[in-house]
Amino acid sequence: MSASAFWNGKRARVSSTNSECDCYTLAVDALKQELKQGQIKPIYIVSGSEDLLKREAVSLIMAAALVGGTKELNLTSLLWKESKVDDILHACRSIPMLGPRNVVVVRHVESLSSEQSGQLADYLADPSPHATLIFLCSGNADMRLKFFKKAKDVGTITSFKTLYSNQLPSWVNSRMREQGFSIDADAASLLADTVGSDLAALNEAMERLILFVAGEDGTGRVALADVEQCISRTRVYSVFELTDALGRRRADQALQILISMLDNREQPIRIVAMIARHFRRLLQATDALAQGEPGDSIGKHLNVHRFFLDDFLRQAKMFAPAEYASLFQKLFATDRALKSSRVDPKLHLHNLVLSICAGEASVGQHAGYSN
Repeated sequence: MSASAFWNGKRARVSSTNSECDCYTLAVDALKQELKQGQIKPIYIVSGSEDLLKREAVSLIMAAALVGGTKELNLTSLLWKESKVDDILHACRSIPMLGPRNVVVVRHVESLSSEQSGQLADYLADPSPHATLIFLCSGNADMRLKFFKKAKDVGTITSFKTLYSNQLPSWVNSRMREQGFSIDADAASLLADTVGSDLAALNEAMERLILFVAGEDGTGRVALADVEQCISRTRVYSVFELTDALGRRRADQALQILISMLDNREQPIRIVAMIARHFRRLLQATDALAQGEPGDSIGKHLNVHRFFLDDFLRQAKMFAPAEYASLFQKLFATDRALKSSRVDPKLHLHNLVLSICAGEASVGQHAGYSN
C-alpha cells in the first residue's frame, strides 16, 4: 500500500447498502429458524472476526442441541491447541447418557493441517447420529480445506464479520428491540460513536442504559440525554485528545494519552488506523471550511455527531493544509513498520508522536487558531 492510498482513505471501508448492514441479522435469524424447526445438524462451523456474535451463535446451537439432555452429562468442551483429532472424534462417537445426543464444542480453532482436515472430513462422511460437533474458529474458516468443504455439505457454516461503523446504530437498535426497549436514532448514533465497534463493550453499555431507563413494566425508551449522562466518552475522546495534543505539539500529553490507549488494550495498528482516519476527516473538513461550507453541513457530510462537532471543527483549524502530506507519510511509515518490524510496537508509536510533535510550532496559527 502506498502513502497516497493511506492519504486518500483507501484503507477505509466502503459504505454498505442496507442489505449488507443487516447481513449479521440475517445470519442469526436463519440460524434461529433452522434450530427452531428442530433441524440439528452433525456439524456447525462458527467463524469470523466478531467474537460476541460468534459466542452467542454457539450458545444458540448448544441450547437447541442439548434439549432433552444436560450440560453436565452431554456437553464436552475442548480447546483446539490442547486436543487431538482423535479426542474430538472419540467424544463425538461416545454413547450419550440420559439425552438424545452429545454436543462437542471445539474452541479457538486456528489452522488445520491437511492430515487433520482429512480425518475430520472422513468423520463427516459418516457422522454419529447422536452427536453435534461445533467448531468455534478464531478467524475465518479456510474453505479450501476438505473438512470445511464437507462441513458445508452436511452442516451449517455461519460467519460473523466485524461490523462497519455505519452498521453499528442499526445493530444497537436491533438489540434494544430484542430486549423490549427502543432507542432514538441520534442516541444510537452517539452510543456507537462513543463506544466504538467493540460489540461486547456496546452490549455492556446498552445493559447500563436499559437499567437506567427501565420502567415498572420492564420497557423504556433511550433518548440522547440518557446516553450523554450514562455512557463514558473515554474511547472517543482518546482519539480527539491525541490529535489535539499532536496539533498543539504537546509531546508529553500526547504520549500520556497514547499510553492510556495501549493500557486499554487498543491495538497499535488500530491506533494508527484511527489516527489516519481522523486526519483524513480533518483534511476534508479543512477543505470544506476554506470553501465556506457551514459547520452543520460539514458534520452531516462527514457523519460527525453534533455532540462532537464543535471540537471536531476546532481541530480542523489547527492543521494547515500543507501539513497533511507529511502527516500521512509518517502514518504510512509507522503502519508499514508495525506490520513488518520485530521492534516493540510501542516504540514505533512513541517515535510517531515525537516525529509529529517535532514539526513547526503553533500549527493553529496557520489557520487562525490560538491557544
